[in-house]
Amino acid sequence: MPTQDAVFWPDGQQQDEDFNWTSVKLSRMHHAGVTCMDCHNPHTNKTILPVENNALCMQCHSAPGRVMPQTNVLAPIIDPLAHSRHAEGSTGNQCVSCHMPTTNYMIRSPRHDHGWLKPDPLLTKELGIPNACSRCHTDQTVDWAIAHAEAWYGDKLDSRQRQRARAVAAGRTGSEESVAALLTLMKDEDIPAWQATYVQLLSSHFHDAPVAAAIEEALDHEDPMVRSAAMQAMAGQAGKEDLVRKGFEDPSRLVRFDARWALPQDPTASEQLKSEYQTYLELALDQPGGRLRMGQLLANLGRFDEAATELGTAVQWDRYSPGIYETQAMVLQAAGRMPEAATAFYRAAQLQTESGDAMFRAGLAFAEAQRMQEAENALSIAVQRDPQLDRAWYNLGLLQVQKGDLAAGLASLAKAEEVAPRVPDYPYAAATVHWQQGDREAARAAAQRALAVNPNYAPALQLLR
Repeated sequence: MPTQDAVFWPDGQQQDEDFNWTSVKLSRMHHAGVTCMDCHNPHTNKTILPVENNALCMQCHSAPGRVMPQTNVLAPIIDPLAHSRHAEGSTGNQCVSCHMPTTNYMIRSPRHDHGWLKPDPLLTKELGIPNACSRCHTDQTVDWAIAHAEAWYGDKLDSRQRQRARAVAAGRTGSEESVAALLTLMKDEDIPAWQATYVQLLSSHFHDAPVAAAIEEALDHEDPMVRSAAMQAMAGQAGKEDLVRKGFEDPSRLVRFDARWALPQDPTASEQLKSEYQTYLELALDQPGGRLRMGQLLANLGRFDEAATELGTAVQWDRYSPGIYETQAMVLQAAGRMPEAATAFYRAAQLQTESGDAMFRAGLAFAEAQRMQEAENALSIAVQRDPQLDRAWYNLGLLQVQKGDLAAGLASLAKAEEVAPRVPDYPYAAATVHWQQGDREAARAAAQRALAVNPNYAPALQLLR
């Protein structure tokens, strides 16, 4: 789903290698009734008509048009030459070039995107989302592509696709500002896969009454994908157990299992559901994902050592999945096995070569395990990857001071304060270091900077006294 950073772009375009079916489910064409077999031979997977002359697409989009079975709406009639503004027979005149751009996976596996989206260079400029224009016109700037797209298509590009992309991109960050936009989109969204996306992105804001109301309403949605997303959002919400229990009797197995996952020890679950769920878990135990799922369940039940064993098997079978290593690390941490947890966090961070946050978590775990040199190394890498990680600068500074490198520690604390000037912890920490060095004036100045941020910051007040 587009909730998954680095798997899908915020507008729904496929980013990493994944199932085309997700893109299809997100699309307006699928919602109208288009299926795989409208375009592909089910036995060979080849297209039933050529794409080079647009015959495949024009079976619906040429006069008299096709009435779409789901929406009972006539597919728009399109003249490829007038619509594309590219010469007949050229790459730019092919429908698939613009609306199904190709990404090459594993060097040798080109794949068309199946979301049938509009190329929108403005989203490239705003959010880094690729657009088909720039894929072809590599010698031109994004601004050039924006100018042509606006001149040719104007307000048609300022569509729901653009609104979704902006809201989803903001929602991925967890920002409070995204809530209103996501709730607005939910009100009149008619594509279930997008509704499920909004629910998942809103789940971390369940404390907001309008969000809670929207998610509870989604529990009764006609599409199981939306009910599933809502059920996942309800998991762990205090006082909502009765709503989750309703999922035990849902006609969709997906939703029943989400409810069982949320309440794994609930005595009201039927024996049939318990057996069905156990069979589902055991069926996948020959795969890393199955071991991961079993480990997560055991951890939810508080059986951390058993969970660690399952996750140990999962990482042996898939040594390149950062998500499995991070789950293993959290379970080991809960089991009190911090040295092992720190190693797992670090391996996850190594596999996420650009993630400062992942390396920051590794640094904290090493520190908790009393492996201070490794903690310092990890925190140094974290701030190299992301110089805006103020908390990593702060923890790095404290470690450097602890080992006696006061100059380096003060420099790191100063960097933390520069990145996040509204956090009083950082100047206060510098004040304590100056005080230890006997520099009363520097200590006083740093403590006063902390009080300028928060006049009631007790540690700085105490130091000044």
